[in-house]
Parts: sequence; C-alpha cells; structure tokens
Amino acid sequence: NIVYDLEHWGSELGGIAVLDEEGKLTLEPDRDVCRGDNCALRLSAQVKDKVQSAFFDWHQHATDPYGKQGVVGPSGSIPSETRKGEADLGVAYSTKSDGVVITFLGKNKFNVHYYTPQGVVINLGDYSWDTSIGANYVYDVF
Repeated sequence: NIVYDLEHWGSELGGIAVLDEEGKLTLEPDRDVCRGDNCALRLSAQVKDKVQSAFFDWHQHATDPYGKQGVVGPSGSIPSETRKGEADLGVAYSTKSDGVVITFLGKNKFNVHYYTPQGVVINLGDYSWDTSIGANYVYDVF
C-alpha cells in the first residue's frame, strides 16, 4: 500500500494483478528486491516468471511524503529508432505486459494510470483513501 511504500524509502512497492476463478482481481505484492537511494521497482524472479500471464503488473510512485514525486503516471518511453526504451514504459514494452502505476499526491490522495506495451497511457483519475483506517503519521508532515 502507499503508506508502506512511504515508510520504506529504499524501495518502490509493486507486483502483479491476477484474476481468480471467480473473476476477482487481486493485487499480489512482490517482496522488496531493491535497496538504496529510492531505487526503481525490480521484480523478483518468481514474479517475473508470472508477469506475462498476469492481468497487469503494478507499482507505486510513493517516494515523497509531500506528494512531489516528479512524475505522475508511468515514467520513461518505449523504444524508437532514436532511443532505447526505458523505465516504466520501456519495461512494459520489453515484457509485453500492461501496467498500472499508483502515484501518491500528498495527504490522502493518489492518482492511477494504466499503460500498455505500445505506449498508450490512460489517466484513470485521482482518488483518496479513508484516513480513519490508520497511518495518520503521513498527515503529520503537512
């Protein structure tokens, strides 16, 4: 969740989304495999093997407690004749998997973008979560 990601500055939380037999969507978080200066998401080998059969992969941009991530939505680009693919869009292209990125906007707000291996990006909007469920420490910095 976003609060977990804010508590763990040395990682970018993510995983895969799968549909069960009844059609229920579940986000399966991956373990943290990235450590250091707020590095990018790196999926574990176990999850990488499941990415192409997953509904989509997902990760969070929750790197700043004030919601100043620098990028709202997927980062990077797909490959072209003049550049190689990079970051979120480059990974989607190379794994041929759709993605979702959840960006923390500050206080109890976040934004969701869906993106494809072809570089199509759809802004699904801004949302908020119920602050009564905990993690009030996030709000103390505002």
